[in-house]
Amino acid sequence: MKCPQHKRHSEWKSKSGSSAVDANAVTERSTNYTIYSIGESSDAAPLRNTWIGDTGAHRHFVGDRSLLRNFTLDPVMVRVANGSPVLCKGYGSITVRTNKNHTLNIQKVYHLPGAEQGLVSFKALRIAGAKLSFGDDGSTINVHIGNNIVASTEIDTDYNFNFTVVPEEPVDAVTRSSTSASLYSWHLFFNHISQISLIALHRAGAVTGLRLTDTTVVDCESCILTRMTATPRNQQSRGADHVLYRISMDLGFVDYEDFQGRSIYLVIVDQFSHAKFTYPLVSKTAAVVLEAWNSFITYAERLTGQKVKFVRSDNGTEFVNRLLGDEFRRLGITHETTARYTPQQNGQAERANRTLFDLVRAMLKYAGLPGKYWSYALASATFALNRSLHPSKRKTPYELYTGHKPDVSHLRTFGSTAYALLPRALRKKLSDHSQKGIFLGYSGEYNYLILVDRNTTPKVMITRDVTFSDIPSTSSTPIIDIQSDPRDFVVEHLYEYEMVPQLRPDQNFIELEDDVHLPVAPRADVPGPAVAPRPVTPVSLAPSTLAGDDDDHASRPVTPDPGSDNEADNLAYPNDGHEYRPYNVGRNPGPLENINEDNILPADSRRQRRLAAYSVIDTNHIYLDPPELVARVSPTNLALPRTHEEAMASIEAPFWKAAEAAEIAKFVELKVFASATLPTGMRAHGVRWIYTRKEDAQGNITKYKARLVVQGYSQTYGIDFIDNFAPVASLSTILFLIAIAAAQGLVLEQFDYDSAFLNGTMTEDVYIKVPDGWPLAHKPGSVLKLLKSMYGTKQAPRQWYAAVDDLMKTRGFHRSTSDACLYIKRKGCRFIFVSLYVDDGLAASNDQQFLNDELSAFNSVYSLKRLGPVKTFLGLEFHRTSEYIMVHQSTYVRGLLETYAFDSVSNRPVSSPMEDRNVVESNEPFTDVKLYQSAVGALQYAAHRTRPEIANAVRSVAKHVAAPTMTNWIAIKRILRYLSTSVDLGLVFRFGASTKFEIYSDASWADDWDNVKSTGGYVAMCAGGPVSWQCKQQSIVATSTTEAETLAASAASKEAVGLRSLALELGIDQTSSTVLHEDNEACIAIARNPAHRGRTRHWNVHHFYVRERVEFGDITLQYCPTALNTADMFTKALPKALFLKHRAGLGMASLATSTRGSVV
Repeated sequence: MKCPQHKRHSEWKSKSGSSAVDANAVTERSTNYTIYSIGESSDAAPLRNTWIGDTGAHRHFVGDRSLLRNFTLDPVMVRVANGSPVLCKGYGSITVRTNKNHTLNIQKVYHLPGAEQGLVSFKALRIAGAKLSFGDDGSTINVHIGNNIVASTEIDTDYNFNFTVVPEEPVDAVTRSSTSASLYSWHLFFNHISQISLIALHRAGAVTGLRLTDTTVVDCESCILTRMTATPRNQQSRGADHVLYRISMDLGFVDYEDFQGRSIYLVIVDQFSHAKFTYPLVSKTAAVVLEAWNSFITYAERLTGQKVKFVRSDNGTEFVNRLLGDEFRRLGITHETTARYTPQQNGQAERANRTLFDLVRAMLKYAGLPGKYWSYALASATFALNRSLHPSKRKTPYELYTGHKPDVSHLRTFGSTAYALLPRALRKKLSDHSQKGIFLGYSGEYNYLILVDRNTTPKVMITRDVTFSDIPSTSSTPIIDIQSDPRDFVVEHLYEYEMVPQLRPDQNFIELEDDVHLPVAPRADVPGPAVAPRPVTPVSLAPSTLAGDDDDHASRPVTPDPGSDNEADNLAYPNDGHEYRPYNVGRNPGPLENINEDNILPADSRRQRRLAAYSVIDTNHIYLDPPELVARVSPTNLALPRTHEEAMASIEAPFWKAAEAAEIAKFVELKVFASATLPTGMRAHGVRWIYTRKEDAQGNITKYKARLVVQGYSQTYGIDFIDNFAPVASLSTILFLIAIAAAQGLVLEQFDYDSAFLNGTMTEDVYIKVPDGWPLAHKPGSVLKLLKSMYGTKQAPRQWYAAVDDLMKTRGFHRSTSDACLYIKRKGCRFIFVSLYVDDGLAASNDQQFLNDELSAFNSVYSLKRLGPVKTFLGLEFHRTSEYIMVHQSTYVRGLLETYAFDSVSNRPVSSPMEDRNVVESNEPFTDVKLYQSAVGALQYAAHRTRPEIANAVRSVAKHVAAPTMTNWIAIKRILRYLSTSVDLGLVFRFGASTKFEIYSDASWADDWDNVKSTGGYVAMCAGGPVSWQCKQQSIVATSTTEAETLAASAASKEAVGLRSLALELGIDQTSSTVLHEDNEACIAIARNPAHRGRTRHWNVHHFYVRERVEFGDITLQYCPTALNTADMFTKALPKALFLKHRAGLGMASLATSTRGSVV
């Protein structure tokens, strides 16, 4: 090896005295061999203290495999000096003590069979973060980590490092048995708490399981880099007589957002015990802090039996506000605030704040994890600090709270390598029994959080059965390969059997992916699981003295027999092959897992930014659930709760509680009501909670919403309401807007107003009763007077429409005369179109900045969420490319097929939704009328929105909803079979296509054998796709085919006039008449010629509407052969070939085809 500065060569010498051989690090790319030298005597005993440095080597090597920990297979061919190749099967890590009395954990050291000395690659050290420098006299090379010189070698010794290999500690399976380790290892186990404090903790005997093999204080590079010391200040405070006598609170702020977008946390410190509670928060608003406070006070007072008497904080508005002040007064708590600019008066919380994040920084630095993991590290740091020694009472905060000495034998290093046991049900006979991961903290007293699959599909497993094989006993400055940041988590709970209630076979399973939180943030949308959640059972941190609480035991779920050999088999879950289901692993850890109803913390979604609490005693993620979790379950139906009591008693209670809190926070923020006394003669209307789940395009639940509504049915006209009508956008307007956006390449975005109805102002006096679960203070017997148009009131939609209409007009928008929910604004050559459907908005514009300015202006008046380029809108799904926009309902159709069990490939496929031949009618009644009616309703929803080709088939079965027969049910099943073969079919609007309307009209004369009425239909095409269609039985009996065709053409003409008016308002040229394609020449002749004939003398005015529109020049009738008349499919059943031809004429295409690059 040549040193560029000193021109010296390093040599590897065999122990037998053989001549030196060249050890240059050369990579032969042609053979993929790396050339190194090894000693010729391969069976000599290795020299554990002899390591040679090499500036050209790319890897570290050692000859003795027994020195390597965590050996990983990674075959590499190495060519030795004599030219022969040697296979290095893999690598591991080695911990060495340097000549500077530092300990290094060297990663990725390859096993080179036969090498008698270790080879240290300077290049690999630099990659790992170390720096190399020459000594002052040029005779030494120093290795720096941070500001410390951790190792050095003299050039005259051929770069020989005098390293002493530290023997590996045995692999330690996690049990409750004691662990012996060095002081530095315990420093890591306790998440970088001061080593001096650990010595004091050991000497005081305040914990069990803390066994030190030495008491040597070792420098910790992570602590040196991340912790700084400020000048201490003397603090004076009255003493505390017992726990909770006086507590201090403070907020901390983090530079990084965690996986839930939180960058704030609340610290609560008990003066008597120094116990610390930490709560990550989404914001520092009063409502958020109040919810955290309520969680703390309920838990702490229940656990200790004491009451909080004094609370100390600074004067921030998050602490000094009406909500918190009312709560303190209600509880009889004295609130002590510090003088301005004197944080020393709240020194205990301020110091705890600094201590906690000193630990967090050191933990993340040591683990090599990015800042988004701060909430995990904060939980673990809180857990450890509450098991450290109180400076004067010689006990831990844990013991002062519970009366029990904590056991710390199970503590492990944050960020260390861990292997989590996989449940038997997830293993195959030849598969691994465990999964490798990274230790992220504790869940409960003896459960662990293990991050697995970090580089593929990251998950966090909650389990007790863990093996730690990477315990750096004296590693002060590990050299860590830092991998890329993980993506969104998928969290998999491996539950203890006492934590999982038995489920019925028809209930759901849950996969947790992101956060489970407290219900505090002031938002109306509370994200939740991807389809519906599995139960989350709260686990208490109460000591064993509470184990006899009858209420707690009464709330326990039924548990399987703990004596079963295969605990995973004890759960009564169906073997449906679903990937996510709860499993029980390990034995019951003990009395600290008793259920405590007051300690429930709710579960929540990855989009929800809510509050998770880390307890003074515990970081129990079974009910906190880790800060980066989201609930997800299989798509089976969980009934929505109908009352507040049902919601709080359901397995989804944490989600509903969070949603309720968010709703109430909005009510308070928007000043929806005021406390009042009910006037004589007025009625206080009842209120109730309405619970819903919102789904994304894949059918995953994205929100849990709890909406508080008034039972407006008891309102009286003329007293507490007058007018109640409010318009919504028509579907044809929305599709036309999409067609224009596709044809002209416009920006098309969606937005959603938050709590829309609450922005309308009440014009009548309406009073409501205080709702169930109401957390705010109110006088007994008082009522609430509505100041805003609350949900459920008869006038709420109208008041919201009036409010948003005023906003649009104020911003210079013109309201369309064709659609009262379409607004148009032009400024020079720029324009924007906005269509509103209650609180959902769709905006199209030819200028992105113009659109941004207007949406920002809307948001400044009424809060809204910008959802970006449209993806899902009113149940419609969008797929957009530079060539077209496709609108479909594939997710809805899949759900429909699953509901009626037609999603199986075993169902016989059909190419059309109706039989094209006469079917013998059966008089046998179909007994399940409700099933039939629900199926018809579900099919109508698709037919009216994106599936016009099934419109006639659905119309034919809808006629029989009152008394269906088996023949009618068979017809429904055929429609479902057809949908199963065309799930992702949708409407396509093309870029550059004509925006002039083309309309097709047709009729089927006297096709209803029951009443001899005809069926008429039409479809209006624009930009290559349908924007409006109708399939309807005519209201009068037509005496001829011509009359039926004329009635159908008249209905089509009416739609054409409406669409032309709409297009003209949007600036779409309609100077030429609209072509109406008709396949009946007699109809065309009558429309063109005003002569009266004997067969038409009985026709009414509406028969001749089409003639009038032709005379006005709005419509031009054009003959179209039946084979080319697309509207033919809206009036009758067609053979397969003709049906597919007309379907193609509608411009419909398959999503699967379109995503492959073309639309047919």
